[in-house]
This record gives sequence, structure tokens and C-alpha cells, in this order.
Amino acid sequence: SYNFRYSFGGEHVIPEIVQNMQATGVNVFYSFAAMQESGVKKTEEGAILALLESITSKMDIVVISDYQDMIFEDQYFYDSAWHLTDEGATLRSEQVAEDLLKALGKS
Repeated sequence: SYNFRYSFGGEHVIPEIVQNMQATGVNVFYSFAAMQESGVKKTEEGAILALLESITSKMDIVVISDYQDMIFEDQYFYDSAWHLTDEGATLRSEQVAEDLLKALGKS
């Protein structure tokens, strides 16, 4: 069964790495991982938003994507809820590129 049990892995290390990168002028953007449509239907939106809050509360980062734009039909996944097919990877890449261009004011 599909369970949305994400946690912010590396929560003690990643914020420090991001902060060190930002100190050198790096901008850090966040986009959600691709999510399988059938699995997300079994997930409460609050769990997804809680994950986002746990990430953004620890780091000063720019969220560029709406999680709903990262939900893809099951046909775009290969052997798990996390492994996109080539076509699925292309769709996600195009979405992230579009989101990044918007964030940079270039769309």
C-alpha cells in the first residue's frame, strides 16, 4: 500500500550546506519530486504541505513548484512510485524548467 511517510532526511546537515552555498551567492530553489497519481489520491494534502513546511522552516529557499504540477499519471512510472519512464522524466523536466524560468522572471 502507498503511504506518504516522507521526512526531511539530513535535516541537521542540509540546512548548513544550503546556508554555506548561499553565503557564496548561490540561489537555492525547491521543486517537489514526481508523485504517482494513484498514490497521491490516498494521501491527505496536509501531509504534503507539512513536509514542505518542515523543509522551508529550516532553510531560506524559494519554492518554485506547486506540488500538484508534480503529480503524474501512473503510466509515466516504471517499476515504483519514484521511477519515471523516459517520457515521464521529460514531462517533469519540462515542468521544472518552466517553474524555474518563472522564478527567474524569464517566462
